[in-house]
Amino acid sequence: MAGLQFPQFNQWEPTLDGVEGNFQAEPRVFVHNATNVVLGNVASLYRLFGGDSNSGFVDGTTYSTTSSGSGKGLTLKVKASGGIVQGVEIIEAGGQDTTKPTTYSAYVINETITIASPGAGADATLRVSSIDIPNTEKRGACLYVGVAMDVGVVLESGAEVTFKSVPAGSFLPILVKRVSSAPTATGDIIALY
Repeated sequence: MAGLQFPQFNQWEPTLDGVEGNFQAEPRVFVHNATNVVLGNVASLYRLFGGDSNSGFVDGTTYSTTSSGSGKGLTLKVKASGGIVQGVEIIEAGGQDTTKPTTYSAYVINETITIASPGAGADATLRVSSIDIPNTEKRGACLYVGVAMDVGVVLESGAEVTFKSVPAGSFLPILVKRVSSAPTATGDIIALY
């Protein structure tokens, strides 16, 4: 594989001899991954209180959660020791899902999440720290809009903007961290990486 140099910043970033610095000759790759945008899904959590020694949390077990607000649908797998939650992994991010409106609803930042104790001890609690599109911690995502709608977004810079009357089938070549206007159905807006 002449011309490929490792290691690079990402898992695989080719360096092609003879085309570096020549913008017109460099290969173009628009998308390498995509995900449906779900309004208010949980991307990360913070301020873990793991319960106490009587809580009875079991390592590797998946638990449903409740919230202090209207958010629904978050499921977490716990890392526990001595019945106390030490960490969590997001299994189902919840958020608005129009195909399951009774079981999923959008979360907001700082909403308190509770994992009910299976034992006699205290419940574990966390707070929502991010409802950004998954995998946009370092770089935002472009958007594909499948239906005509206004699209409200939070850009990489943190600026909030609304693109009015975006036609169906449009690509928005902007770097977005979060969509703030609700898609009417799953798949209406797709994040492209």
